[in-house]
Amino acid sequence: MKPRILVVDDNVDLTTLLAKTLARFGYEVFVENDSSFAIDTTRKVRPHLILLDVMMPHRDGGEVLLDLRNDVLLRYIPVILLTGLAREAQGLANQGGIQSVVLSKPIELKLLLQEIDSHIDETKTFRQKMTEQVEKETGMPVHLRGGNAFGGPDPVVLQQGRTYQNPAPTGNQLPGPLRRLFSRKKSDGLEIPR
Repeated sequence: MKPRILVVDDNVDLTTLLAKTLARFGYEVFVENDSSFAIDTTRKVRPHLILLDVMMPHRDGGEVLLDLRNDVLLRYIPVILLTGLAREAQGLANQGGIQSVVLSKPIELKLLLQEIDSHIDETKTFRQKMTEQVEKETGMPVHLRGGNAFGGPDPVVLQQGRTYQNPAPTGNQLPGPLRRLFSRKKSDGLEIPR
């Protein structure tokens, strides 16, 4: 799954350029040019990160950021503030007790990508990190379906640093439901059952 980024900025040309550029780097990008709808769009999209302009008509970036930090479900989404007045925007960066990064316009692409990568990596779930570890160790893709309460493969096995291997039981070693589960055809990679 591609990481989702929401760009909230009233400058249509900038958001179009950012969306195309970030898509080339493997991100799924959503754009909101009207800050009045930023919170609603965030709820719909559930982005991994938000690029938020500070100076916008209707509602400025500070108001949008405050609303994000006051919403229990949206509070911890990382926000990168984009502004031509970086020094003045530093006061907004700590809204709700959560520090946001402030980048000045014009945006340096290399710096923006570094900030995005570091924030997206920090927000990966336990399940995503464990899946990446398994794929790296086995060299095979892991196909997650649903998942379990622990967020993927057996956490004890993964925490001990051993490679997760999809069990291949035979015959009547397993009770009926598990026998049916493991008798299904497997795809190219590992398949982690619910």
